[in-house]
Amino acid sequence: MYDLSSGKSLPEYMEEAKKKKIKLKQLDEYRNRIELIQDFEFNTSCQRVKVSEDQHYVIATGIYAPMVKIFDTQELTMKCERGLDSEVVQFQILSSDYSKLAFLCADRTIELHAQYGRHFKIRIPKFGRDMIYQPHSCDLISVGATNEIYRLNLDLGRFNTTLISESPEINCVDYSPDLNVIATGGIDGKVEFWNMDTRNRVCALTPSSINLQDEEITAIKFEQDSLNIAIGTQKGKVLLYDMRYPLPLLTLNHHYRQPINTIAFHKASRKIVSSDKKIIKIYEKDSGRLFTNIEPKTGINSFELCADTGLIFAPQEQKKIGTYFIPSLGNAPKWCAFLENLTEEMEESKETSVYEDFKFLTMNELQQLNATHLVGTPMLRAHMHGYFIEMRAYQKLLSVADPFAYDRYRKELISQKLNQLREKRIQIPNKMAQVNKEYAKELQEQKEKGKKGSAVDKLMEDSRFGRMFNDTEFKIDKNSEAYKLIKPQESKKGNREEDMDSINGQDSDDDAKTGSKGQNLNKLFSGGVDESDDGKNSDDEDDFQSKLNKKDKKKYKKQNKDKILLGKGAIRNLNTPQTSESSKKIKKQQQYKGKHVITDEQVRQKLKTRRMVVSSYKLK
Repeated sequence: MYDLSSGKSLPEYMEEAKKKKIKLKQLDEYRNRIELIQDFEFNTSCQRVKVSEDQHYVIATGIYAPMVKIFDTQELTMKCERGLDSEVVQFQILSSDYSKLAFLCADRTIELHAQYGRHFKIRIPKFGRDMIYQPHSCDLISVGATNEIYRLNLDLGRFNTTLISESPEINCVDYSPDLNVIATGGIDGKVEFWNMDTRNRVCALTPSSINLQDEEITAIKFEQDSLNIAIGTQKGKVLLYDMRYPLPLLTLNHHYRQPINTIAFHKASRKIVSSDKKIIKIYEKDSGRLFTNIEPKTGINSFELCADTGLIFAPQEQKKIGTYFIPSLGNAPKWCAFLENLTEEMEESKETSVYEDFKFLTMNELQQLNATHLVGTPMLRAHMHGYFIEMRAYQKLLSVADPFAYDRYRKELISQKLNQLREKRIQIPNKMAQVNKEYAKELQEQKEKGKKGSAVDKLMEDSRFGRMFNDTEFKIDKNSEAYKLIKPQESKKGNREEDMDSINGQDSDDDAKTGSKGQNLNKLFSGGVDESDDGKNSDDEDDFQSKLNKKDKKKYKKQNKDKILLGKGAIRNLNTPQTSESSKKIKKQQQYKGKHVITDEQVRQKLKTRRMVVSSYKLK
């Protein structure tokens, strides 16, 4: 079922465009709307809709103010509109087009309209409730708040003899052209049949025979080319009768228990359509099984079937006239055959795929499940770069390979739900990333520096990439080969740091192995002095340096040209003058060239405990 009247009206679209400060044609919702007939609406609501016999015109009445609108189905737009003095209770089309119309108004009048407008207006004694047209005798039959049935002959231009009913008031009337019989339904639940050839009552269905007990008859309808008749009651019951049998063939219930306002037969699909204020129900005529429902948000005043097609007009308590298309009920009318193409495009065809109950696994996932032995068996179906396995078999393998997977999944699910509940609390907005913090920090720094790229500015705020900074499944693996290919510089930095750590480890081991060589070098450096002398010399050196001022220390450092150069496993060129330029060229990386290296800290420690060689004039 397709609702062709859903959506906003034209004034609502214009108001929305005005708020957004754009043109009406720029609204996507307005451009994508489906409008079957242009201006197919009223100011307040629509009361009745009928389609002409030739299917070229749709005539509708509504309020406010009371008016009638005629729509041309060939042009799919409104042809004309006419104002009325009072609301329309019921109206009939007297010709095959819109040239002759009769309106039963709420002010006890009947208006006759021609192609040019109002032709004649006549008053009836009581308020009317329903009206039908008998084409064979040109009688316009109306019933209302009385037991009299008025017959206005349009050929003679006068009232014929009224028919007197046993019911105190009559709610509805219908005419069968096949039998030339009219049927009336009264407020006492009595249905009477009148033969229009003899103008006499033929028979009646009493409340005891139909088991209604004080239920009013609110709707009645004959089936064409048949002896069936459908009766609607005040409490939402629809009874289907064969006129030759006193008991109902079917009893259909509207569970809202609202009065039935309209009944119709769909001949092509053999369906019964009935409506109350809340819902339109479609039943199978043969079995009484429910076919479908139409339940709009607003009240339903009546409905009209567009011949034997799948199009239904339903006047409601809203501005737009409800329009529904049901392809399974029938084809679209000729004047709107384009609906068939639209519904075919909009139809969602659910096709079950071949691998719907299967799980796709790559070779790595098979190795994790210890299921590589299944390759080549009917259990696995090769597809692209992996295999399909039946879902039940996958679950069994998963339970064996990882028995605690369900527990982890359950904990994660509980934590997700708890996080969702926490989000509902009033919190201070925190824009810090929970995952990939380094990458988020890098993006933030680039944004602060003013670098505007295609993804730098809005990557953090884009909802499409939000899970990258919140979900652990999207964590960047810096050890993966793909990451190293994208950023080879960072991978080289990591390798350098590892090499430096390994070198430092080797140095410490080499120092431990060459302890004896270091002792010999220390003896050479000290000049064969004992340990007792070393302590004194170190104390003298500390006293000398403490007595110097800052300026003297700087001068002392500049004037001191004695340098200690590090070679391969030994201290050489002691007390040899070195230029400052050559000393600056000595880099720390040269210390790591040899296997047996003495670091700067080791040299400082040895200088404290050993004798320092300086010029004699500086000691003064």
